Amino acid sequence: MSNQVQVDALEHLLLSIIKSSEVSIAAYEIFENAQASLMASAVTCC
Repeated sequence: MSNQVQVDALEHLLLSIIKSSEVSIAAYEIFENAQASLMASAVTCC
């Protein structure tokens, strides 16, 4: 499984959790920051 497939799967999982529960806006912002960090590291590593 490629790194991008793993990132996509994790993104879908986390979005499902966020959408299905009463999570604050802060938690959503944390997810957005984490996703940006993952994408930046994927660009720099390959």
